[in-house]
Amino acid sequence: MSIESLRRTGSCRFLIALLVLASWPGVAAARDASEGAAPLNAHMKRYGTGWDCDRGYLRVRGSCAAVEVPPNAYLDSVGGGWKCSRGYRETNAACTEIEVPPHAFLNFRGSGWECDRGYRRIEQSCVVIVLPENAYLDSSGARWKCERGFRESDESCEPLEVPREG
Repeated sequence: MSIESLRRTGSCRFLIALLVLASWPGVAAARDASEGAAPLNAHMKRYGTGWDCDRGYLRVRGSCAAVEVPPNAYLDSVGGGWKCSRGYRETNAACTEIEVPPHAFLNFRGSGWECDRGYRRIEQSCVVIVLPENAYLDSSGARWKCERGFRESDESCEPLEVPREG
């Protein structure tokens, strides 16, 4: 039966339904597979044509090669790369342990370190903060402030001079 005869007999709805069905993702994927199969460790794209590599594989010259994950690392969220585990940092395509000096701890991301409260970072170490008389650590714990009634002068806290009314 020709399209013209389908149109004349009212079977045009059937033809439209057939076209809509052919555009659905599952049917389109089946059509794509006949146009060219996906290589090993790949899958056909859900929408459109072509293929994508499976998680843990990268596209390399028309195929999918395994992502080489070094020790102390894991696949990233996309699955096409890797990230170092907590307490390690990337160095020359490997994960090296972060050396945490005394009086320090790993930062919240685990990719570096910070000094404990009452210590200050100087190069790759943590040095104790020496509080002058009449001073206290500020809220960060990395600096000091003068107590009420005193003001900072060089590396000390001097009493404020309150003028007298006269």
